[in-house]
Amino acid sequence: MPGSPVSLSASLISVLCSSFADNQSVRAAMGDGAGKTQRLQALMEYALHMTQLTGRTYADATQQACALVTLSGQTVLFLQRARLDLAFIRQVCGWKGLLPLLYRNRKIASARLQVPHHYLWFLGVRPECQNQGRGTWLLQQILADASASATEVLLETSLPANLPFYERSGFQVYREIDVGYRLFFPRSGQ
Repeated sequence: MPGSPVSLSASLISVLCSSFADNQSVRAAMGDGAGKTQRLQALMEYALHMTQLTGRTYADATQQACALVTLSGQTVLFLQRARLDLAFIRQVCGWKGLLPLLYRNRKIASARLQVPHHYLWFLGVRPECQNQGRGTWLLQQILADASASATEVLLETSLPANLPFYERSGFQVYREIDVGYRLFFPRSGQ
């Protein structure tokens, strides 16, 4: 991936913000209203930092598409995690939004398969670059890495329209839950 780490991070955060600005799951984490743009950016910064510590970041050559993948079994040092989580609370969900977010996240975590996996946290393509094969290319890279380590790829999506995209790459929905909206759980079935 070309570019300095700082410019690359800013580019990837910009891709993720443009891709997830209206996503139900993201809105559930950060809320709507004043400051939404700043909260979205802080959420994506948090996700990128966590991925850098516990997984892998993928991007296409043009930096118009990227994916954040965490690896099961990877942990973050307590103080490092505490610093990131406190910044997340302060900048994204606020203390008022913390309990509903924790409840929702616990419900999601209990529905997720407990197998070694690559967790596809975010896969985003700038809206003007969609339907050009960039997301498919990223997904194939992730699937190849998961296959090489004999693990599955797990994810959640709140968009039924995303399901055919994943199904074309061999994913199957293994669970669906209600967290105030329908949330689908596809798996790669490695």
